[in-house]
Amino acid sequence: MVRIPYDIKELVLENTAGIDVMTPGVLALNKIGSVGLQREIIRKALGSPLERPSLQGWIRKGDGVVIIVPDITRRCASEVYLPIVSEILEKKGLSGDNVKIIIATGNHRGNTECEIKKITSDMIYGQYAVFNHESDNDLKYMGRTASGNDIYINRIVAEADKIILTGACSYHTFAGFSGGRKALLPGVSGRQTILYNHKLMIDGERINPLTYTGILDGNPVHKDMTDAMGVIGTERIFMLNTISNVYGETVAARSGSPVTAFYSACDYIKSTFPASANKKYDIVICGCGGFPYDISFYQSFRGVCTGAGILKNNGVLILIAGLAEGFGEDKDKFVYWYSKDTKSIIKALKKDFDVVGRNAYDTNGLTEKGCKFYLVSDDAEEIAKTSGAHIIPSSGFNTAVSKIIEDYKIKVANPDICVIPYGNVPVFLQ
Repeated sequence: MVRIPYDIKELVLENTAGIDVMTPGVLALNKIGSVGLQREIIRKALGSPLERPSLQGWIRKGDGVVIIVPDITRRCASEVYLPIVSEILEKKGLSGDNVKIIIATGNHRGNTECEIKKITSDMIYGQYAVFNHESDNDLKYMGRTASGNDIYINRIVAEADKIILTGACSYHTFAGFSGGRKALLPGVSGRQTILYNHKLMIDGERINPLTYTGILDGNPVHKDMTDAMGVIGTERIFMLNTISNVYGETVAARSGSPVTAFYSACDYIKSTFPASANKKYDIVICGCGGFPYDISFYQSFRGVCTGAGILKNNGVLILIAGLAEGFGEDKDKFVYWYSKDTKSIIKALKKDFDVVGRNAYDTNGLTEKGCKFYLVSDDAEEIAKTSGAHIIPSSGFNTAVSKIIEDYKIKVANPDICVIPYGNVPVFLQ
């Protein structure tokens, strides 16, 4: 049997005879358990930064400091590292008057008070002023990148003496990797700045093949994000990125220069985390890693991307996602984009870019390759109808999978089948 995370629970695939199981590297699956050990890892990283003095040495008394943290849809152990960062700032005499926390929401919804408390921890909540970034309000123009992107960022961030970027470095479906520069762009940037950056993934009549998971070299989206840091002022930025296992625990961390430390974190992940496949499969059963990675259909695209990467033409993708927040974005966006074929999507993206449209491009591309798309979720019939998926309730998961396999055997006697419990960690085809 194979346990597959589903929201905050699990689904169990009972019959795995003849099914390959694709799991991340051992470190990604190794459960730490001890918060004390995680704190030790973070303290060690902050004490030995790359191309920066220690955080305590870099901060000056009287500095106005902004700490940027991810929103609730990211696992980064902010509740563990923020008290440590706060302790360092207090030693420099910096209090709530000098320090502000901005939640990097990009173009997404703001976080609730309950979520903010979870992000910042009981120790920090109420100690500093915390703001949700709003991509349409209170922005400041900083300059233009080499690609021509006008960089507007959150005014509080723009006017700070020192900026501490925090978050988790992990794989990302079009920026290559999350973490580092993404805390600024899209994290605290203006709406049009974000959309201009994301539009760089369009290459003629297709999505640029270099704007996919794990790719940094030649990735124009990543380059523009990095250039934006230069426009804002790399010298006043200190980065702390955690690297999490599949349970959201910190197993490693990097700090220092937002360029050097970021690349070091990416190299570490590439060497330890991903799974590899030596062939494509007829049927791919793919989880998204559970909450928060499957919190919405928007966020669950990681699973679609991972599963599709090793799926044969005319194959079957079975996506397992809790979808506690439904679509995760305006439903009308999904209705609009998922109703189009891939050529029409590209044409529309050139006029009015939307990440939902980019996701629809890959999802609808499966259908154009003769593939079937199944969605295992509860109370998600509307999402399935909009995306062209066949719905499977979680209670009927095993029965449905068995039938799908038996039906497929009518055309392929011995289909290649695999299950990916943690689709938030990619499987690369060798």
